[in-house]
Amino acid sequence: NYLLPFLLFYPVPMVSGVVVFAIGATGWTRFGLIQSVVSIGLLVALMPVFAGVFDFGLAGVALSDGCSAVLLLLLSCYAIHQFRNDLGLGVWQRAYRRLDLGLWRRILAIGLPYQLARSMDFIAQAVLVRVMMESGQNATVAGYGVAMLVITLAVSVFGSLGVAAGVMVGQNVGAKQPERARTIVHLAITQMLALGIVVAVVMPFADPVFRIFTDDDKVVVQAASVARALRWIIPARMLSAALLRAYTAVSPNKLGNLFSIVCGAITIVIAYTWPGTELERVTAAVLASGYLRLVLLAVLYRRYFSAAISYPL
Repeated sequence: NYLLPFLLFYPVPMVSGVVVFAIGATGWTRFGLIQSVVSIGLLVALMPVFAGVFDFGLAGVALSDGCSAVLLLLLSCYAIHQFRNDLGLGVWQRAYRRLDLGLWRRILAIGLPYQLARSMDFIAQAVLVRVMMESGQNATVAGYGVAMLVITLAVSVFGSLGVAAGVMVGQNVGAKQPERARTIVHLAITQMLALGIVVAVVMPFADPVFRIFTDDDKVVVQAASVARALRWIIPARMLSAALLRAYTAVSPNKLGNLFSIVCGAITIVIAYTWPGTELERVTAAVLASGYLRLVLLAVLYRRYFSAAISYPL
C-alpha cells in the first residue's frame, strides 16, 4: 500500500531538488527556506486528509508526500519562469536542449557520490524500520515513523540555512573571496550547532506535533519515547549536512560522501548486532554512526575546504 504510491511519485522530488538547487545557485538562497516551510505546511494539510479523511492509511502518507512534492515542483518552476530575469537566467534558447556529454560528465562527477550517500541513508532508514518491526507492535512501528518524520522535518527546515551557506560558499569562492567563504562556513557551523541543540532540548515536549499526524494515544507515547532517545542526533545531522554542502560547493568531495556511505553501512551492522530492545538497538546505531560521520567530515575540513579555496580550482 505504501510502496506503490511512493515509487509513483519518486522521480518528482528528484527533479524538484534540481530545480531548487538551480534557484539557490542564482543567489536566491532564501528560497530553500521558503521551500522547506511550504513543504511542511503542505504535509500538515494533506496528510490528515489522505490518511484520515479518505482512510488510505500508510498509502495516504505516501500520497500526501507525493502530492506535496508535485506542488513544490510547480512552485519552483513558477519561480524560475516568473523571476528568470531577476535571477539572471535570461531568455530560454533552443540551444539549451542540446545534449552536452562533457557537461553531464562533470555534473555526474560532483552529484553522483552525493546521491549515492543519500541512497545509503535511505537503505539504512529502511533497515531501522525493519528492526522496529521485530517488536511485533504496530504502535511501536507507527510511533517510530511519526517521530522520525518530525525529526526529519525539523532538520530539513533549520538545515536549509546550511543549504544557503553552501550556495554562498560557492559564490564567494568563485568571486575569489576565500576568507569570506571560511567565515560563512564558521557561521553556518555555529548556527547549526545552536539550532540543533535548541531543537533537541524541546523535542521531548513535541507531543502536540505528534498529534497532528495521529490521534492514537499509544502511537503518541511511542513517538515521544523515540524522540527522547534519538533527539541528540539532530545537531549531528544538521552539522553534517552543512559541512557536506560547503565541501561540495568547492570540490566533488568524493571521500566525504564515501564516509557517509560507510557510516550508513555501520548503522545497519550496529542495528542488527547491538544487544537490547529494538529501540535501544536503533538508538545505538543512529547515534554512533551519526557522530562518527560528523567527526570524519570535520577531519576533512583542511583537505576539502581550506586547501580547495587556497589554490586555483
